[in-house]
Amino acid sequence: MRYSTPKIVQPGGQRAWAWVLLVILLVMGVGWNAFHMGRENISSTPLPDFEAVIAQQRKQIEELTRARDGLLEKSAALEQAGLIDREAMRQVKMQLSAYQEDRAKIEEELTFLRSMVADKQTRNGIQIREFKLERAGAEGVYRYRFAITRNDKGSDMETGSIFIAVDGIRDGQPKWLPLRDITDNNAETLLMKFKKFQDVEGVIRLPGSFKPNKMIVEIKPNNNKLSPVKQRFKWTIASRGDL
Repeated sequence: MRYSTPKIVQPGGQRAWAWVLLVILLVMGVGWNAFHMGRENISSTPLPDFEAVIAQQRKQIEELTRARDGLLEKSAALEQAGLIDREAMRQVKMQLSAYQEDRAKIEEELTFLRSMVADKQTRNGIQIREFKLERAGAEGVYRYRFAITRNDKGSDMETGSIFIAVDGIRDGQPKWLPLRDITDNNAETLLMKFKKFQDVEGVIRLPGSFKPNKMIVEIKPNNNKLSPVKQRFKWTIASRGDL
């Protein structure tokens, strides 16, 4: 004999769904305003104020991220309580995807602002060059390579930390994997140590359900006279001829 479990819908489901949509619209509104504020600042902010604009937009990204995380928690709680159906969840995920696009636009604005002040920031700084990705045999295993160089003519030994992460999508949701989660030795950072340049390479292993979009490399020198640098590289696998 077959038994079927009736679907339990608690009172107030429509109100809860309306509340979720309202929170989504508020988050999207904040992201859209932040995007337009970034464009206005590009045309109207004098060069010495760009660093303040960057700091302001970083703060906006943090606020959007906190709002997004709260929305995800509320959505998960409502799903467990049986207050929204699969179609409602699909719409929530679509709205979250749109939020992610807005955040990417803000990141592009920040990249543009950083390029406007590049001469000032890198005059006594370091650069990341010749970044490449290649497959390393097994499925989901990749080898990365890049070089670190200095812009000045100094000859002192420079040390610091290299942070690496991969940004992408997992199970339909934005996901950020730090180095410790994608290496066999669970290293938090890599060591930077060089006089003129340093070649950096390593192997990472990504989960099967993870779709990478960008690889993030951030370098923090111990010498406070050298500016830290952070770059996002598009996830592009080099062909044999490029290696």
